[in-house]
Amino acid sequence: RALGRATVTTALFGASAPPSLPLQSRGFLGYDAALESRYPYDVERAKKLLAEAGYPNGLELSVAYVNNTMSQFLQQAVGAQLRKAGITVKPMEAQHFGVLGNMAQNKAFTSVILNSNSGVPNLAKFQTLDARGSFNYYHNTDDTLTRLMNEASNLPLEKSDAAWKKVYGHVVDLAWFAPIASIHVVYFASNRIKTPPIGQSVVIDLTEVEPAQ
Repeated sequence: RALGRATVTTALFGASAPPSLPLQSRGFLGYDAALESRYPYDVERAKKLLAEAGYPNGLELSVAYVNNTMSQFLQQAVGAQLRKAGITVKPMEAQHFGVLGNMAQNKAFTSVILNSNSGVPNLAKFQTLDARGSFNYYHNTDDTLTRLMNEASNLPLEKSDAAWKKVYGHVVDLAWFAPIASIHVVYFASNRIKTPPIGQSVVIDLTEVEPAQ
Protein backbone atom coordinates (compact mmCIF):
# COMPACT_ATOMS: atom_id res chain seq x y z
CA ARG A 1 0.00 0.00 0.00
CA ALA A 2 2.90 2.37 0.65
CA LEU A 3 4.62 1.86 -2.70
CA GLY A 4 3.59 4.03 -5.63
CA ARG A 5 4.95 1.67 -8.24
CA ALA A 6 3.86 3.77 -11.21
CA THR A 7 5.70 6.81 -9.87
CA VAL A 8 8.90 4.85 -9.20
CA THR A 9 8.97 3.02 -12.52
CA THR A 10 8.20 6.11 -14.59
CA ALA A 11 10.93 8.10 -12.84
CA LEU A 12 13.61 5.41 -13.08
CA PHE A 13 12.79 3.40 -16.18
CA GLY A 14 10.36 5.36 -18.34
CA ALA A 15 8.53 3.04 -20.73
CA SER A 16 11.12 0.26 -20.36
CA ALA A 17 9.68 -1.15 -17.14
CA PRO A 18 5.96 -1.07 -16.38
CA PRO A 19 4.95 -1.34 -12.72
CA SER A 20 4.19 -4.88 -11.62
CA LEU A 21 3.02 -6.45 -8.38
CA PRO A 22 3.25 -10.25 -8.98
CA LEU A 23 6.61 -12.00 -8.79
CA GLN A 24 6.11 -13.34 -12.32
CA SER A 25 6.12 -10.94 -15.28
CA ARG A 26 3.57 -10.45 -18.03
CA GLY A 27 4.04 -12.86 -20.92
CA PHE A 28 5.56 -15.66 -18.86
CA LEU A 29 4.07 -18.90 -17.59
CA GLY A 30 2.08 -18.38 -14.39
CA TYR A 31 1.48 -14.66 -14.81
CA ASP A 32 -1.99 -13.58 -13.63
CA ALA A 33 -3.07 -10.06 -14.56
CA ALA A 34 -5.76 -10.15 -11.84
CA LEU A 35 -3.01 -9.93 -9.20
CA GLU A 36 -1.87 -6.50 -10.39
CA SER A 37 -4.71 -4.73 -8.54
CA ARG A 38 -4.32 -6.49 -5.20
CA TYR A 39 -2.51 -3.75 -3.27
CA PRO A 40 -3.39 -0.33 -4.73
CA TYR A 41 -1.30 2.63 -3.62
CA ASP A 42 -2.92 4.17 -0.55
CA VAL A 43 -0.67 5.95 1.96
CA GLU A 44 -3.41 6.49 4.54
CA ARG A 45 -4.36 2.82 4.40
CA ALA A 46 -0.69 1.93 4.84
CA LYS A 47 -0.47 4.12 7.96
CA LYS A 48 -3.60 2.48 9.37
CA LEU A 49 -2.24 -1.01 8.75
CA LEU A 50 1.01 -0.07 10.48
CA ALA A 51 -0.92 1.19 13.50
CA GLU A 52 -3.00 -2.00 13.62
CA ALA A 53 0.24 -4.02 13.53
CA GLY A 54 1.56 -2.14 16.56
CA TYR A 55 3.55 0.62 14.85
CA PRO A 56 1.45 3.78 15.28
CA ASN A 57 4.59 5.91 15.04
CA GLY A 58 6.02 4.06 12.07
CA LEU A 59 9.07 1.79 11.97
CA GLU A 60 12.58 1.54 10.60
CA LEU A 61 13.66 -0.99 7.97
CA SER A 62 17.30 -1.81 7.36
CA VAL A 63 17.38 -2.41 3.60
CA ALA A 64 20.43 -4.12 2.10
CA TYR A 65 21.45 -4.04 -1.55
CA VAL A 66 24.46 -4.90 -3.70
CA ASN A 67 26.33 -1.89 -5.01
CA ASN A 68 25.19 -1.08 -8.55
CA THR A 69 23.49 1.93 -10.10
CA MET A 70 20.00 0.46 -10.39
CA SER A 71 19.88 -0.79 -6.80
CA GLN A 72 21.22 2.52 -5.51
CA PHE A 73 18.47 4.47 -7.23
CA LEU A 74 15.83 1.92 -6.28
CA GLN A 75 16.61 2.13 -2.58
CA GLN A 76 16.42 5.93 -2.77
CA ALA A 77 13.09 5.86 -4.59
CA VAL A 78 11.61 3.16 -2.36
CA GLY A 79 12.82 5.01 0.72
CA ALA A 80 11.12 8.21 -0.42
CA GLN A 81 7.86 6.35 -1.02
CA LEU A 82 7.85 4.50 2.29
CA ARG A 83 8.75 7.63 4.24
CA LYS A 84 5.33 9.08 3.39
CA ALA A 85 3.71 6.23 5.32
CA GLY A 86 6.04 6.60 8.32
CA ILE A 87 8.55 3.90 7.35
CA THR A 88 12.18 4.96 7.56
CA VAL A 89 14.63 3.11 5.32
CA LYS A 90 18.16 2.61 6.62
CA PRO A 91 20.23 1.66 3.54
CA MET A 92 22.96 -0.95 3.90
CA GLU A 93 25.24 -1.23 0.88
CA ALA A 94 27.15 -4.44 0.18
CA GLN A 95 30.02 -4.34 -2.29
CA HIS A 96 29.26 -7.85 -3.57
CA PHE A 97 26.99 -10.84 -2.92
CA GLY A 98 29.53 -12.45 -0.61
CA VAL A 99 29.23 -9.49 1.74
CA LEU A 100 25.44 -9.63 1.43
CA GLY A 101 25.54 -13.30 2.41
CA ASN A 102 27.63 -12.52 5.47
CA MET A 103 25.21 -9.77 6.43
CA ALA A 104 22.37 -12.28 6.17
CA GLN A 105 24.16 -14.78 8.40
CA ASN A 106 24.34 -12.07 11.06
CA LYS A 107 20.67 -11.11 10.51
CA ALA A 108 21.91 -7.61 9.77
CA PHE A 109 19.01 -6.48 7.56
CA THR A 110 15.25 -6.68 7.65
CA SER A 111 14.73 -6.28 3.89
CA VAL A 112 16.80 -6.59 0.75
CA ILE A 113 16.59 -5.10 -2.76
CA LEU A 114 17.25 -7.71 -5.44
CA ASN A 115 16.81 -8.14 -9.17
CA SER A 116 15.27 -11.51 -9.99
CA ASN A 117 14.48 -13.05 -13.37
CA SER A 118 11.33 -14.13 -15.17
CA GLY A 119 11.10 -17.19 -17.35
CA VAL A 120 10.65 -20.84 -16.47
CA PRO A 121 8.72 -20.67 -13.17
CA ASN A 122 11.05 -23.15 -11.47
CA LEU A 123 13.56 -20.30 -11.37
CA ALA A 124 11.37 -18.55 -8.80
CA LYS A 125 11.34 -21.71 -6.72
CA PHE A 126 15.11 -22.11 -6.61
CA GLN A 127 15.98 -18.43 -6.43
CA THR A 128 13.39 -16.69 -4.25
CA LEU A 129 10.77 -19.02 -2.81
CA ASP A 130 12.32 -22.29 -1.68
CA ALA A 131 13.72 -22.36 1.87
CA ARG A 132 17.14 -23.04 0.32
CA GLY A 133 16.70 -20.50 -2.46
CA SER A 134 19.65 -18.26 -3.23
CA PHE A 135 17.61 -15.13 -2.44
CA ASN A 136 15.69 -16.57 0.53
CA TYR A 137 18.33 -15.42 2.98
CA TYR A 138 16.40 -16.17 6.17
CA HIS A 139 14.98 -19.51 4.89
CA ASN A 140 11.34 -18.51 5.27
CA THR A 141 8.84 -21.29 4.66
CA ASP A 142 5.09 -21.65 4.30
CA ASP A 143 3.43 -25.06 4.16
CA THR A 144 0.83 -24.04 1.59
CA LEU A 145 3.44 -22.42 -0.64
CA THR A 146 5.66 -25.51 -0.45
CA ARG A 147 2.74 -27.76 -1.40
CA LEU A 148 1.69 -25.53 -4.32
CA MET A 149 5.26 -25.31 -5.65
CA ASN A 150 5.72 -29.07 -5.50
CA GLU A 151 2.43 -29.63 -7.34
CA ALA A 152 3.35 -27.14 -10.05
CA SER A 153 6.93 -28.43 -10.41
CA ASN A 154 5.76 -32.01 -10.94
CA LEU A 155 3.51 -31.12 -13.88
CA PRO A 156 4.66 -31.07 -17.53
CA LEU A 157 5.56 -27.48 -18.36
CA GLU A 158 2.81 -27.13 -20.96
CA LYS A 159 0.17 -28.16 -18.40
CA SER A 160 1.43 -26.18 -15.42
CA ASP A 161 0.22 -22.63 -16.09
CA ALA A 162 -2.81 -22.79 -13.76
CA ALA A 163 -0.76 -24.43 -11.01
CA TRP A 164 1.92 -21.74 -11.17
CA LYS A 165 -0.76 -19.06 -11.07
CA LYS A 166 -1.81 -20.53 -7.72
CA VAL A 167 1.80 -20.34 -6.55
CA TYR A 168 2.20 -16.69 -7.51
CA GLY A 169 -1.24 -15.86 -6.15
CA HIS A 170 -0.31 -17.29 -2.77
CA VAL A 171 2.97 -15.37 -2.83
CA VAL A 172 0.96 -12.17 -3.19
CA ASP A 173 -1.21 -13.27 -0.25
CA LEU A 174 1.89 -13.83 1.88
CA ALA A 175 3.27 -10.39 0.95
CA TRP A 176 6.86 -11.50 1.52
CA PHE A 177 7.88 -9.45 -1.50
CA ALA A 178 7.09 -6.00 -2.82
CA PRO A 179 7.91 -6.18 -6.54
CA ILE A 180 8.31 -2.79 -8.19
CA ALA A 181 8.70 -3.27 -11.92
CA SER A 182 8.92 -5.76 -14.73
CA ILE A 183 11.98 -4.62 -16.65
CA HIS A 184 11.89 -5.43 -20.36
CA VAL A 185 15.49 -5.53 -21.52
CA VAL A 186 17.32 -7.23 -24.36
CA TYR A 187 21.02 -6.52 -24.79
CA PHE A 188 22.71 -6.55 -28.18
CA ALA A 189 26.42 -5.84 -28.12
CA SER A 190 29.34 -6.00 -30.52
CA ASN A 191 32.96 -6.60 -29.70
CA ARG A 192 33.64 -2.92 -30.42
CA ILE A 193 32.21 -1.69 -27.11
CA LYS A 194 34.39 -1.36 -24.03
CA THR A 195 33.15 -2.78 -20.77
CA PRO A 196 34.62 -2.25 -17.32
CA PRO A 197 35.81 -5.18 -15.19
CA ILE A 198 32.89 -7.03 -13.62
CA GLY A 199 34.13 -6.05 -10.18
CA GLN A 200 33.10 -7.20 -6.76
CA SER A 201 29.37 -6.74 -7.27
CA VAL A 202 29.40 -9.34 -10.10
CA VAL A 203 27.39 -6.84 -12.15
CA ILE A 204 28.54 -4.93 -15.24
CA ASP A 205 27.14 -1.46 -14.70
CA LEU A 206 25.88 -0.17 -18.06
CA THR A 207 26.52 3.41 -17.02
CA GLU A 208 30.23 2.62 -17.37
CA VAL A 209 30.09 0.91 -20.76
CA GLU A 210 31.74 2.92 -23.54
CA PRO A 211 29.63 2.87 -26.75
CA ALA A 212 31.12 1.77 -30.05
CA GLN A 213 32.41 4.65 -32.15
